[in-house]
Amino acid sequence: MFKTALAFENWKSKYRYEQETPLETFQRTAKALASVEKNPDEWYEKFLNTMVRFNSSNEPIGLKCTAGGRITANIGTSYEKATLINCFIAGPVSSAKIEYIRKTDNNIVKFPVKYKTDENPDDLINIFLTILEQAKTLASEGGYGINFDFIRPRGSLIKGTGIKHPGVVAYMKIWDAVSECIVQGDADGYVDKIKNHFKNEEKFEEIKKAVKDSVRKGAMLAALSCSHPDAEEFIRAKQTAGALTKFNISIVLDDKFMKAVETDDLYDQSFNGKVVKRIRARELYDLIMQSTFNRAEPGVLFVDNMLKNNPVAYLGETRTVNPCGEIPGLSSITTVCLLGSPNLTQYVKIKDGKSYFDFDEYSEDIKVFMRMLDNVNDLTYAPLPSYQWVIENLRQVGMGINGLGSTLMMLKIPYNSQEAVDFALKVSEIKENLTWQTSALLAKEKGVFAAYNKELFESTEYFKSDRINKTTKDILRKYGARNAKTTTCPPLGNCVVKETMIQTTEGAKSIEQIFNENFVCLDKIDENTWVTPSKKLYVKTLNGEKRITRLYNNKLCKTLKIQTKNNKYLEATPEHKVLVKIDQEHAQWKYLNDLKTGDKILSVRK
Repeated sequence: MFKTALAFENWKSKYRYEQETPLETFQRTAKALASVEKNPDEWYEKFLNTMVRFNSSNEPIGLKCTAGGRITANIGTSYEKATLINCFIAGPVSSAKIEYIRKTDNNIVKFPVKYKTDENPDDLINIFLTILEQAKTLASEGGYGINFDFIRPRGSLIKGTGIKHPGVVAYMKIWDAVSECIVQGDADGYVDKIKNHFKNEEKFEEIKKAVKDSVRKGAMLAALSCSHPDAEEFIRAKQTAGALTKFNISIVLDDKFMKAVETDDLYDQSFNGKVVKRIRARELYDLIMQSTFNRAEPGVLFVDNMLKNNPVAYLGETRTVNPCGEIPGLSSITTVCLLGSPNLTQYVKIKDGKSYFDFDEYSEDIKVFMRMLDNVNDLTYAPLPSYQWVIENLRQVGMGINGLGSTLMMLKIPYNSQEAVDFALKVSEIKENLTWQTSALLAKEKGVFAAYNKELFESTEYFKSDRINKTTKDILRKYGARNAKTTTCPPLGNCVVKETMIQTTEGAKSIEQIFNENFVCLDKIDENTWVTPSKKLYVKTLNGEKRITRLYNNKLCKTLKIQTKNNKYLEATPEHKVLVKIDQEHAQWKYLNDLKTGDKILSVRK
């Protein structure tokens, strides 16, 4: 099923349960997803054949549709407290009631403790209750997104103490530290020096069987509105290496701000309805552009556009997204990201010597895959009651796509051409309309999502827009919707850069060296161009030595660049790993994004 050793190792370390084979992983997934159907055996076959492509000998040869990582890793296993949801969005806690008992071990002293927290979410206890929810989310292997608008700006006076508040970024460091602790497991490089003389083979075997090969990173996204007085500090927060490494950050921009940028006007920044700063909008906008250019942070969320494109905008305002699926969340409640993606490369076929995309099979698989993802809502564990409410009442699904770039190459379509744009639009339009049509038919069969309101749903700007066609609107009007949302665009994939080192038969060489020494200067090659080598050159791969036959030049990528103590440079995507020295005897692999000043790099791998 897997064509490379790297793909096999990725499955083995992240998705394999106990000693199952690759096919058994997807059989487990299909069986669990079919378990909520009236006829599980019938749907098991359909679900399995939607995920896995089999040849005429009934051998698995590829993956057509893959459920999100948490689904594949956890569904149908003994990991009862591991969620099937990739990411969540949290809101701040307020007006909480806390009760517990303080007592001594012998119960001689025993008394109740009660708290009722303030309505203001910026209250200290409310902040740490919000952090508690973050910890519970990450511990379940879910990603976490939050908007920090609720924390007062730097320099605000804390009433009754005479102390000035440190502001948003200072408190974000606590969230960052919690994530560092929760998701690392015991992979921090520590090894006992003192020998353990206690032997319990039974316990050892139990742990060996239950433990996962790989702990999921704690993906987090922090958002802050441009109208918050700490916006400048937030934008600059990750310009220094090693800062807030567990967060991706996004600045929330509204139409008022963008118009002020366009007209070079002033823009008010306020907290709790009080204007604190008045800035020139273009200066903040220029800072965003400069920061993004330098460090690929922050991202940008156009909040008014998010509202216009929200199928359930009537439920409340949207001011943040989660880190993996980019699904907007309701600031006052929360939302979840239930992911899955068709692999577009699996629908490229050859007829009469020419490659083509099988839109018919793609369309049929989307319909079945949508049903599969909807079923996850009935099976998943939710780490918090608010998440459970959203799962039960909204039943959101986020179907994306995989392999667009590879598919275009297989179809011989230049990536940046109008033909590529048209193809991507067609693939997306089919997916968006068919997921909604399937959702409507599921609503007919199983019922609409609990928060569905026909009049309000059909009155949203999204429903009235041309993003969905007349056929889709008609069937939604007739049956309603089973799901509040159906599609997403999750970030996928890595890239290499010209400084990336590759082991070849002529020693370690960078991509740039390979081009310059064997072909032509990389900088002189047009983008989206295939180059054929003039001599034989072999690279060392996990599957042995392979000859380079062609290289493709695509200059669009986001990378991190690290300067070492001896003034050497390492540039790669944030997901590349480097081996870092812990002490004289131990080392550990770290993501490039997690490196800190002082780390000693020993080796590099993708």
